Formats: sequence, C-alpha cells, structure tokens
Amino acid sequence: VEPSRAKYKDADYFVEEVRRALTEQRWADAQRRAHDMKGLAGMLGARRLLPAARALRTAIAAHRADPDGAEVERVRIELDRVLAEIATLVPPRAR
Repeated sequence: VEPSRAKYKDADYFVEEVRRALTEQRWADAQRRAHDMKGLAGMLGARRLLPAARALRTAIAAHRADPDGAEVERVRIELDRVLAEIATLVPPRAR
C-alpha cells in the first residue's frame, strides 16, 4: 500500500484527526473534516454513515462535540463498515 493511501484503510486516521482538532479546540478544522465525511457519505450513498456524519457536524458546530464522545465513535463504526464493504468489491490483487 502506498503511504499516501494507507491512511484510508480504516477509520482511525479520520477519527484521530477529528479528536486532535477537538482536543485542541480547533473547531473549524474539526468542522471541515466532519463536513467532508458527510459529503463523502452522501456521494457513496452510505445510508448509516451519512446521519452519523451529520450528527457529528452538528455537535461540532455547537461546540459540544467531545473527542471521545458518541458522535465521533458512531462515525468511526459506520466508516469502518463502509470501508469493509468497499474492500469486498476490490479484487485481492488490487488491495
């Protein structure tokens, strides 16, 4: 796996970016990441990830998102599910 693509193998990279931004109270950065995730979920038709990303974005906009809170964890779980589904569509040699 190329280093630049490795960060997208699981949800941990996204979650750590959001958690770091929230911990450092960089609300705009956290908001941007949540907005990007919401857009990605919508583009993919990820019906469970989309509302999770919306809830995270709303919590961040209200400055009430917790780095270890339920909204962040729900996005992590749903993103992992989406990535696992995508992995089943990719031929083994392409992984």
